[in-house]
Formats: sequence, structure tokens, C-alpha cells
Amino acid sequence: MGATQKRIADPVKSRLAPKVFAVVAGFFFFVAIIKFGTPVILANAVQPPENARAAVFESWEVKWGYWLMLPLIAAGLVAVGWRTLSFRWPLVLPLAWLGWQFIAATQSVSPSLTTLTLQHFSACVIFFYLGAFALKGVRNPWPVWTGLALALC
Repeated sequence: MGATQKRIADPVKSRLAPKVFAVVAGFFFFVAIIKFGTPVILANAVQPPENARAAVFESWEVKWGYWLMLPLIAAGLVAVGWRTLSFRWPLVLPLAWLGWQFIAATQSVSPSLTTLTLQHFSACVIFFYLGAFALKGVRNPWPVWTGLALALC
């Protein structure tokens, strides 16, 4: 008599984590569009808000956005399906371009401006990979689109 095995349902984490990541990403992009609209090369022109009222109505410093990325990165790393990760060669291109930019930065005319630009471009590459791998388990990433749409409204 053969034993029949039931297929154990996927853990809650594997179904819930990408959805949580999509919500965190939507909220982050909502805040990013509203508060970090200043071009990165003008980062030194933005002063931190002096009070709560100024924090609501004025732009925030770009370096605050880098700190606000940490919860998004953490949620994204949990949401990535590490066991089902597949490699496609075009996914290497943003990382190769970023590496080339770091090499080119050694010959920069303006090191301070290059540093600001490389920080921003590195954040963009991180977002690219988080979107490519962490949103893979979400059929319809409506929270991301909702956050973007609300910010643009």
C-alpha cells in the first residue's frame, strides 16, 4: 500500500511577501515623487525643513530618500523568490553600465557632482533589480501604480 502525499501549500511568506513589497514600493514612490522632485545635481540647494509644517509643504533632501530606501530594500529582499530565480543576460546590462560609470568617475572633472550622480544612479539600479525580481510574484502590482498615480495627481 503506497503512501499518498499531499502537496503542502506554499508558505504564507511566499504569497504575502511580494504583495507587501508592492505596497511598500507604492508608498515609497508616492513619497519620492512628491518630496524628492529636485534634480539630484541641485541637492545642495535643498535645505532640510525647519518644522513640521515645512516638512509637509517643502521638498526634502535627496539623502533622506536614500535612508527611506532601506525598508523598501528589506521588503524586496524578503519578497524575492530565491529558489525560482532565473538568469537572463539582459539583466546584467544595468549593472555593467553602473560599473562603467564608476570606472569613468575616476576621471571626473567635478568629483562632488559625480558622487551625487553615482549615488542616484546606484539607487536607480537597485530599484530596477528589486522590480525585476521582487515583483515577479505579483500578478498585478496595483499598489505600485496607485502610489505613482496618486503622486502625479
